[in-house]
Amino acid sequence: MKKLSDRAVPSERGYLSGQITVFFSLILVLIMSLLGTVTELARTTLLDAYAMDMSLMGMDSIFAEYHRELLEKYDVFYLDGGYGGKEFSESRILQRLQSAISWNLEPAAGRPFLRSADMWRLRLEETGCGEFVLATDAGGAGFYRQCVEYKKGTSGLALFADILSRITDWTQSQNLGGIEEDYADAQKKQADDWKKAAEEQEKAASRDKVPVAEDGEIQSDIPENPVQAVEELRMLSPLQIVLADPNEVSRSRADMQQFPSHRKLRKGGGGTDPEANILTDIIFSEYLLEKLPDYTDGGEEDCLNYAVEYVLAGKESDIQNLEYVVNRLLVIREALNFLYLQKDVQKQEEAYALAAALAGITGFPPLIEAAKIGILMTWAFQESTKDVRFLLEGKKVPLMKTAATWNQESDQGITYQDYLRLLLLAQKREKKTMRTLDLIENRIRLLEGCPDFRIDNCVESMRIHLKFSAPRIFLYFGIPGKGQERNYITIDRTYGYGM
Repeated sequence: MKKLSDRAVPSERGYLSGQITVFFSLILVLIMSLLGTVTELARTTLLDAYAMDMSLMGMDSIFAEYHRELLEKYDVFYLDGGYGGKEFSESRILQRLQSAISWNLEPAAGRPFLRSADMWRLRLEETGCGEFVLATDAGGAGFYRQCVEYKKGTSGLALFADILSRITDWTQSQNLGGIEEDYADAQKKQADDWKKAAEEQEKAASRDKVPVAEDGEIQSDIPENPVQAVEELRMLSPLQIVLADPNEVSRSRADMQQFPSHRKLRKGGGGTDPEANILTDIIFSEYLLEKLPDYTDGGEEDCLNYAVEYVLAGKESDIQNLEYVVNRLLVIREALNFLYLQKDVQKQEEAYALAAALAGITGFPPLIEAAKIGILMTWAFQESTKDVRFLLEGKKVPLMKTAATWNQESDQGITYQDYLRLLLLAQKREKKTMRTLDLIENRIRLLEGCPDFRIDNCVESMRIHLKFSAPRIFLYFGIPGKGQERNYITIDRTYGYGM
């Protein structure tokens, strides 16, 4: 055992003396260097994640400034890149992005005592953005997708599956997809048959030396084609035929040259076409019927009150849009009624009796047959005017008539909105999407504080470029003449709603 005198004794100030060898000093330096290296390596690795977090927080701040009226009225998310103005402002987006990120990067701003607690020392060096996907890009593809997603979330797929089943049943059972073309062919055939039969009868009358009038023309007993009266009615506005008071129809008009579908638009990054099929088209149609008024809703105080009709027709006035839809309904109902009459034996007999009385004096069977078809078409047209009148009044009309429902009101059948569903389903996706954006832009402009709103300024997503830097803290050897060594982190990322 060492003597007590060999030990270090307290100094006059009460401290113990200490010693350290050169070798131990070098070991300590190596250990501290290792610890600094490991700590700095961990910090550098985490800086990437921290920079990404700051980027996402900044983008969240930017896209949290979504257009409130678009969300409240139409349930779609868009950032107004014009910030209420007519011109798209990329610089303002960058300014707000830089401000949001810088605020999050400087927790010690205004509080110097916290500066030493910031172990990241991350700073934003560069900001950039591009590849904007706008609401009008790719024919409104992004808007279409958002509308479909909204309806899926609020209504569920079961509802749309039921609608799809009903529409499939309607179209397949009565061939609604091509019924307008089929009926047009039937009308042309009747006119051709009548003309041919009349010419043959004229030739026969000439051979039989029918009496000649003073002007030299052959006196013939060939009657007028029964559908001639219907053709004269078709020259009138369809609204005059089906409405009790056509003057009650809205007289609103729009300057279509200012609509997105007619003017030159700002182009973004393009976007991609949505996954469009018959089910998504049905879902989008349900969105339109929910968000836009039609004739039976009475319309709104707007430049175009019959919005769904505008989506279908794309005309500049409510009258023209409603005329287009009513005319389509008249043709569809007339074709369906004619289809029923061809299957009703009693109606066939009644029509033949009238045709015989009308053209029987000629004794020419082809003319009598053509007259019978013309009479059936006339009846079908008359019934279709009543059908469409009932539809516009909010009543139901059976898809296929029976003897019991012919010329009668019924609480069974399909409504005006059901026919709108069929017409919307037949419309091209891009056309109905862009016309919907026409209406939305116009309606937003009528709101207080939004007179310069432009739908092609609305951003759904964009690509950002950010460059960060951070100094080395735990392991740094200064070199005279050079600044502090820094780490640089670059982030390129696409960000937007639904991502």
